[in-house]
Amino acid sequence: DDVCAMPDSFDDHANELGSATTLSIIAIVLTVIQLFLSAPLLTQFYLTPDLVVTGSGSTLDAQNLHGVFEVKNMGRAAANNVQIGLQLEEHQTISIIPNINAKIVQEEIKFFMKDVRIEIPKLMPKERIDILINSGPNGERFQPNVAKSLMTVGYTEIPLISFIKSDEGFGSDLTKGVDLKVIDKQRSYWTDKYWTDKYWTDKYWTHK
Repeated sequence: DDVCAMPDSFDDHANELGSATTLSIIAIVLTVIQLFLSAPLLTQFYLTPDLVVTGSGSTLDAQNLHGVFEVKNMGRAAANNVQIGLQLEEHQTISIIPNINAKIVQEEIKFFMKDVRIEIPKLMPKERIDILINSGPNGERFQPNVAKSLMTVGYTEIPLISFIKSDEGFGSDLTKGVDLKVIDKQRSYWTDKYWTDKYWTDKYWTHK
């Protein structure tokens, strides 16, 4: 009888080994799937830059217009082809500390202001720069009527940051150079007044 029972015991042991092997394979497959699904999140956390700009300018009616901004890469990877957009009073000048490989491009002067773009080929993880905006050579400032006009469309400070971005995407602008509530209100007003199909149909497409 004992001899006859041995094959059954052997089969049971083989079945147990087979079940354990199957469970191990399933566990490995699930682990691989989990790693595959979490890889983009891990890559985003560990291998992407995170550009952040802080600081402030002067109130529009200030006697002396100046500003100080800090740009830092808070991420774990380098930011490539960084661009920082600013709006300045037309006579203001820019200094960058430390003296890194950066290009300052003046784009346009309009309504007593100029658009300026700072281009930086690469900003390494944890690297930071300071942008100093100084008054013009003669201490130029906005006339009261100009300052008031800018306030009505949402400006609160000058100079101000208009954007920050790199090849990897847009950064975070934590400055308060514009009042978003005023801008949204202005946008809503002009949208309601002029950007409706009915307005353009009534004004230009109605046959008399």
